[in-house]
Amino acid sequence: MLFPVILESTRFVLIDSQTGQHISDVAMYSNNSIVAYSGKNGEIDFILSKDSVIFMFSHPLYMPLRIPSHKLVENSVIKLHRRSTNIDEIEIVAKRPHKIGRTLLLPFTFKYMPSWNDKLFTFYPKRNNKYIKSIKYRIVDYKGTKGLKNLAFKANLFTVNPVSKLPDKPLLDKDTIINNSDGNKWVSLDVSKNKIKIPENGIFIALIIPEKEFYKVKYIRSRSGVHCAVPAIKTRIKKTSSEIYSLRFPKSPHNKTNRLPDQYFMMKLEYCDE
Repeated sequence: MLFPVILESTRFVLIDSQTGQHISDVAMYSNNSIVAYSGKNGEIDFILSKDSVIFMFSHPLYMPLRIPSHKLVENSVIKLHRRSTNIDEIEIVAKRPHKIGRTLLLPFTFKYMPSWNDKLFTFYPKRNNKYIKSIKYRIVDYKGTKGLKNLAFKANLFTVNPVSKLPDKPLLDKDTIINNSDGNKWVSLDVSKNKIKIPENGIFIALIIPEKEFYKVKYIRSRSGVHCAVPAIKTRIKKTSSEIYSLRFPKSPHNKTNRLPDQYFMMKLEYCDE
């Protein structure tokens, strides 16, 4: 006579290694397939087989973690470490160096992957007295995942707080949604009707990633794991003498400042003809 085998589920919880807070929406992988997601309290209930399997836990804001199945016991607490923005959220795209005369040029560019609710800013000093015609963003795909540059985001311009030197007041009535359905290299927003000039102490261009619920697809999988399904933006190494710089909010937990070190987000202004 055959007796049914009753398999009991094992419950474990995912937490932030620094804050101890529960982490929701962590993807649990087995054999390159997602088998479960953590809930609001960071908990996963999963039926473990007797076979020895390596599970991977992946989340856009955390480093991937691999754990063998025999280490997952009831009420296990799994700690995930936050990604370092300087390493894991930036993809280096280096072209071959070339020479002009005796000068060796290294045209390094980078791809920065933001997350939901992130706000990215690039500062420009006042250079002329012309009205701004349009704002332009260098939106790209990320780590081999196609279609991210077609996703929508929000745009605005901000004044500069004279004391903190941080973004202060928006210059457009509201954050404007930009759709890049055509996948253009530079994505533009026409602001010529607003009659905006750069103030004396400069201006911030803003790229705003909406909340998670804004996007139909929440996650994508790339060569480096699971990421938020949001558009990425190119950055460029800044010249030492350049007044242009970029900020990101919220700042990376691995950095003491909101300022992007040694590079800037590729956003720019186009001016009206006088």
